[in-house]
Amino acid sequence: MSNTMTSALAVFPDATTLAESAASLVADSLSDAVSVRGWASLVVPGGRTPAQFLSCLSTAVLPWDRVSVTLTDERWVGLDDAGSNEAMVRRNLLTAFARRAQLVPLYTGESSPAEGIASVDRALGAFDDAFDMVVLGMGEDGHIASLFPGEPTWPQPAEGIAAGQFCVPAIGIPGGPERISLTLGRLVNARSIVVLATGESKRRLWEDMEAGGPSASLPIGALQASVRCPLTVLWCP
Repeated sequence: MSNTMTSALAVFPDATTLAESAASLVADSLSDAVSVRGWASLVVPGGRTPAQFLSCLSTAVLPWDRVSVTLTDERWVGLDDAGSNEAMVRRNLLTAFARRAQLVPLYTGESSPAEGIASVDRALGAFDDAFDMVVLGMGEDGHIASLFPGEPTWPQPAEGIAAGQFCVPAIGIPGGPERISLTLGRLVNARSIVVLATGESKRRLWEDMEAGGPSASLPIGALQASVRCPLTVLWCP
């Protein structure tokens, strides 16, 4: 599918300014969604970079009891593990005003992502077909969520792996825990997408992708080529 939507790179001087701007942008989107449909859905990333953004967003004055939150991906570990994305989201977002939001986690406690997929898909089925706001991180290798170049489930068709399937298992970093990830089809079927990126290597990757270079074949390139909505990359050094 060719991309007829607009993508843009917004540059910020530092991580704090980026986090505050991202929080303002996302809060406005959620507020508009609640006004129009009575409910809003938010998908957020894990990892280190998004923590400051999530903390800023937690203080936004919104009808958080009308907002459902889930994750772009998750390591298959419990809440007591330092690598748990859910634990990071609970610490940084589900505080202050945002503590009233409803979180739909991806980790189910079953023995593996493959065993948990059916349960996760049922839980995520409560969301509308289109997420209101998807916030993603981007790796230096061009991965998004836990859709890594070279994964058995990558490349994916933009429509997803199977009808009604939200998630796929992922191997992730060799030696690390197994992962679960939203499919490309579910990520691009959003009303708005924001990508958070830091560092010169990620800016070069994005610019190479925009110019049709080798990065266009990476997951971030597939996202940009398949989106059906505005996509904004927020970047700082």
